[in-house]
Amino acid sequence: GSEHFLKLNTIGKVVYERKLAETAPFTYKSGKREITKDPVRIETETRYFITSLKRTPRGLLEQLRLQWGIENKLHWSLDVNLGEDANKTRNKVAAENLAVARKIALNLVKQDKTLKVGLKSKLKQAAWDLNYLEQILLKTKF
Repeated sequence: GSEHFLKLNTIGKVVYERKLAETAPFTYKSGKREITKDPVRIETETRYFITSLKRTPRGLLEQLRLQWGIENKLHWSLDVNLGEDANKTRNKVAAENLAVARKIALNLVKQDKTLKVGLKSKLKQAAWDLNYLEQILLKTKF
């Protein structure tokens, strides 16, 4: 209901622009292939935000950049430690479930302070050592 919007302070619109190298830097006109002048294609995306934060446009952009940094770091960590980008699961529901399971696994090993090794080593240790896996699962506060 409307009680969710009681603390609404800012509505924002952000237009993202991304330059991509054109994979086919030519077009066809009247059946003839013509080379385009600029081999870079600009892709735009518009997003709208509703928030309880009181921010100026610059402040809202800074907040969004912080969030993007966190998301990019998480994606990098999931890919490096768990090979998420190499996942070829075709079933959408299964892919979403696996993504959630990977995030849970990564968060569980991040919370463990008993081993002084990297995340990838902790994940391998949990796969190899049932006692360590139980320790991670049972000592974690949810």
